[in-house]
Amino acid sequence: MTSLRKTSLVAGVFYLLTFVSIPVLLLYSGVRAPNFIVGAGPDTPVFVGAILEIIVALCGIGTAVALYPVVKRQGQARALGFVASRTLEGTLLIAGIVTLLSIVTLRQAGVGAAGLVTGQALAAQYSWMFHLSGSFIPIVNAVLLGSLLYQSRLVPRALPVLGFIGAALLLAVIGVYGLMAYSVQQRTQEIGIRMALGAETGDVRKMVLFQGMRLALLGVIVGTASAFGLARLLKSFLFGVQASDPAVFAMVPIVLSLTALGAVWIPALRATRVDPAASLRCE
Repeated sequence: MTSLRKTSLVAGVFYLLTFVSIPVLLLYSGVRAPNFIVGAGPDTPVFVGAILEIIVALCGIGTAVALYPVVKRQGQARALGFVASRTLEGTLLIAGIVTLLSIVTLRQAGVGAAGLVTGQALAAQYSWMFHLSGSFIPIVNAVLLGSLLYQSRLVPRALPVLGFIGAALLLAVIGVYGLMAYSVQQRTQEIGIRMALGAETGDVRKMVLFQGMRLALLGVIVGTASAFGLARLLKSFLFGVQASDPAVFAMVPIVLSLTALGAVWIPALRATRVDPAASLRCE
């Protein structure tokens, strides 16, 4: 087995191990709840999720270190940037774990209602760390590694291109989801009043979906029109397709629209779970 094959095998194993964190969101659903500190229930899921995320953090860094000798020939600065980005991602994951374990410690200490504000602040801090380490930094990783692999020709060129597409879609999801989640949070009291006055959960869901998709579709229309206008300028950067390929201009808006729908759906479901009594007590 050649050294290159060994390196690829090690990097592949590390990469596959990063998928052990898939159930983490489910495991952390309880500890991120506003009343977790004064509530009842086992803490074991949080500890299991913490172990899985530690594995992911270490394997993410291991992937970058294993690939560095291979991809540094295509661009040492980008290769170092990939290692640094992966290291930052792992650091934020570990910091998020410590934040959630601090919430568990508060509950085990029996601080009661006096620790609710602190617990909610820690949960909000974890949320920001999660968005950075689980959403934004992976986009940076995809762009850096995709450009290196595309240039090196170590893999079929379609794979790095798919990585670029995935990074763009992930960025779109983050933007739409973040905007709608913030909008739902700001309108909690309004939604509670609507539901207290008899609005059905389906009506609330449709309201949020309509608002989110209206913005998303407007962006898709503007983006498609801009891309069509700039097609001639981008012609030299394209391969395998024409600058005004009808299939591309038909598929991209559809994919972006479906992606936006998925990003809007979660805040819409969250809006239907608003407790009218609790929202009316909010200042």
